Amino acid sequence: MSIGIETVWAMASIGVCIGKPGDRAEALMRDADIAMYQAKARGRNNVQLFHPDMLDAVQERSRITAELRTAVAGGELGLVYQPVVELASSRVIGVEALLRWHHPVRGTIMPGSFIGIAEETGLIFELGRWVLHEGLAQMSRWSQTDPELTDFCLHINLSAAELLRTDLLEDIKATLAKYGVDPRRLILEITETVLMSRETVQEQVLSGLRELGVGLQIDDFGTGYSSISYLRSLPADTVKVDQSLIKDMELDPRQQKFVSAILQLIFAAGLNATVEGIETAEQAAQLEAMGCLYGQGYFFGYPGLPPKYRVNSAGPHGVCRVSACRSFGTRCCLSPQ
Repeated sequence: MSIGIETVWAMASIGVCIGKPGDRAEALMRDADIAMYQAKARGRNNVQLFHPDMLDAVQERSRITAELRTAVAGGELGLVYQPVVELASSRVIGVEALLRWHHPVRGTIMPGSFIGIAEETGLIFELGRWVLHEGLAQMSRWSQTDPELTDFCLHINLSAAELLRTDLLEDIKATLAKYGVDPRRLILEITETVLMSRETVQEQVLSGLRELGVGLQIDDFGTGYSSISYLRSLPADTVKVDQSLIKDMELDPRQQKFVSAILQLIFAAGLNATVEGIETAEQAAQLEAMGCLYGQGYFFGYPGLPPKYRVNSAGPHGVCRVSACRSFGTRCCLSPQ
């Protein structure tokens, strides 16, 4: 439509509910509203007919939201740690902290089931603070157990919403100081889509983090924009290549060339690369031959509880041992506490 000299494009997301005799008007309006939000979620500019499953999904989200609010205070959250290794030596150089919700009724809930809800409701800020404090507290405990773990790093995922926190930088500074952790031993993983579409506030936070010495890593590289022109300008030190790119690499020569080309572009931009999702020895060997320095995946260790500090070379299917791996030239594993 035209308004003066301007042309305005209008789209409609419509929810429809078909009632029965005796249905309450309030319930019909609620159901039509739910269907309308489904239309928005499915790309907008479409019509959705209400189905009872839609109401079930809304009620489930409401339950999760209410229960998530009490999860932190109730001690239901926990971290598991997956090793990041140097491919050439299999030496563990760090761990990625991964959030788990240990629900008293539902059991262990993976973050994919509640992080989106946390971001929508603002609970992501409380969760983010908890992960930061718990992760750095664990780093402090590791350092006390083995003071020589000076180059051992903690990787923590940071969402777009958290980067908009005006107190994020000060909170990270204070938490690092509280637990006596060198800022250089903290690496924040941020998705490429966030880094490429960052706002002014996020720019300031990222600059402050780099000045502090905190490492920044582009996460899930290869799943978003992946613009080569942006690669050199992104405020990061390393790139984590998404596991989807190496899934069929062993049996597909073309995919091997593709992955190699991506790694060379990363190196040309002056960045290091970590490849996630490594599940076989052949994948690890191929990536090392391509010049990749670091890897992560089930081949080296599953996410697990904080490690015990005793030698155990039982094999690849466990959490890689931190102190033991410093002196072992082969893979070694950690049993959970």
